Formats: sequence, C-alpha cells, structure tokens
Amino acid sequence: MNIAKLRSAYARGEIPRDEFWLRAQQEYRRTREHSSLPANGVVQRIRNAGGDLIIELHDGLRMRWDPEDLRTAPNMLLNHGAYESQELQILREIARHAQIVFDVGANVGWYTLNIARSIARRGGHLYAFEPIPSTFQTLQENVRLNALQSCTTLSQLGLGETADEVEFYVPNVTGSVAASQRRLFEQQDNQKVRAKIVRLDDFVAERALKRLDLLKCDIEGGELLMLKGGLDTLRRFRPVLFLELLRKWSKVYGYHPNDAITLLKREGYASYAIGERRIERISEIDDEIQCTNFLFVHGDSVILKQLDDLLNRMSTATGENPVITGENPVSTGE
Repeated sequence: MNIAKLRSAYARGEIPRDEFWLRAQQEYRRTREHSSLPANGVVQRIRNAGGDLIIELHDGLRMRWDPEDLRTAPNMLLNHGAYESQELQILREIARHAQIVFDVGANVGWYTLNIARSIARRGGHLYAFEPIPSTFQTLQENVRLNALQSCTTLSQLGLGETADEVEFYVPNVTGSVAASQRRLFEQQDNQKVRAKIVRLDDFVAERALKRLDLLKCDIEGGELLMLKGGLDTLRRFRPVLFLELLRKWSKVYGYHPNDAITLLKREGYASYAIGERRIERISEIDDEIQCTNFLFVHGDSVILKQLDDLLNRMSTATGENPVITGENPVSTGE
C-alpha cells in the first residue's frame, strides 16, 4: 500500500495512528522519497542535497528529513499535511509581543525555525535548548538551511532544577521527540545518552539577559524541574509560558501537572488549557481536561489583557471561531 492509500485508510479510521506512522515509515525506507504529498499540505517538495533529504514548505521553510526518526516534524508534515498548527499559531501570535524567546526542548527545530523567522523581522532573538547530541546537530543544520544563525542561539543543554550531567533515554521507535531523563517507553529499546543540564536562572544570569518574554517548554515530563530551576527568572521577567504537561509523563517524575499549576499560581500566573479552537481558564487539571498544552500568563502581562484580540486574529486567519472561556482573564485570583 503506497503513502496515499495509507493516508486515506488512516483518514477513514481503518488503521490506528501508530500503525499508520510505522507503515508510512516502512514505505519511506523503501523509496527514500515522497511522491504523493497531501493535496492541501504545507510541504511543497523534497530534494536530495548531497545524500541528505530536505523538505521544503510552501512558505519557504526547509528542514532535514530523517524517515527513521518517526515522530519528528518533517515526518508528521509528510504524513498529515500539517503539524501542530494550532499550537504554532498561538505561539506566533504571542511572539508578536516578544523580543526574547526561549524554546526549551527544541528537538529538530519546528518551533525554533517558525518563531525565529517571525521575531527576527523586528530584531528579536530566540534561544533554543536541545540536549541530545544527534538531535542538536539536526537542529543546527535546520537553522543553517534557513539562514537564521544571526537571530538564534543554540545550546546543547537541557534545563532542570539543578545543574548536572545526566542520562537521557531515547526510545528506538518513538525516537528523539520522546527523549527524557526517565525511561518513558519501557516496551521499546532505549539508547542511553549523557547530556548536560543547567538551571534557567543560571543561564539567564551568565548571559546577563535583560528580558525574557516567552518560554515554550516540551521536555517529556521534566517541565516542573525546569520551573523550579527558573523561579528568579519568572519573578523578574514574568514571561508567558507555553508548557506541555502530560499526566502520564509527570507521574514517572513523581509529580502531577497540578503541582506546576500550584507553583505558578503562587507566582501570579493564570492558567489556560489549550483545546481544539478553544483556550479555557482553569484552576486545576481534572479528569475532564484532555488537553496536553497549557498557557500560563502573569497577571501583569500585556498578553493576558490581549487574549481576546489574539483569538480574534486567529479566527480571521482561519475563518473559524476560537473562544476563550473561564473567569475574568485579567484576575489571577479564584
């Protein structure tokens, strides 16, 4: 079954998601090309550059494509025609107000590239953190492919509660997107990789940064540790936070996502769950909340006061009607 037929079978619900990804990967291994791109997808073409496969998007963005790294952005773009479109749109809108952005857990650079291109136009700068050496090398290559070296600083580091050199686990099937300081996929073979962890507060102090406007963090369960290592930075700069918080991963680390919400509430942050075309004010994560991405905005932040405007722009761009629900969005109290 070729890629086009696989995609159609997945769309009809005939094969589950993970099987679709694995079978698509097998097809990529055979062909090393993608002759049937989604008709409405963002990928324009694939080219071979000295043995490396490069995907080129309609908007001009370029990324190195490794069919073996199953769940990276290039594979998801080819499989589905898009990748985390709503999350990217929200981050781009927030970045309209940002000069300094941190991408913690950058992987191969999907958010790094897109946000850096946006903020570079007005002199902004993005700092990307990726601790896994092979993934970091791909991140570097993707930044070079898009000529974004002058507006980005790439660090082969993770962020955590304490500075240390630690062991990461990279599952052989799920791949680099699931790299974590805990073995999240016990059923898969895992490659062990040593990498350096630093504290957010120390990184900011060593570089004498004067501001931090937006921090996106997706580090497979280590988010609370990153926050604990950056409390001084949060108090000083009050950046908008975009965090992925999965209960199954935080459990492996010995905490619940509500611990992050409680910590940030004490620091004056309001919490929002990002659903399908919906941003909802929450006080905790309960069984009714299926979202995995959350927005945290300080009560004094200009972003909090402009969430309605942000969603209106998103609605205008998509023709849909996203909504914000919950109590007074400007108040951080209950």
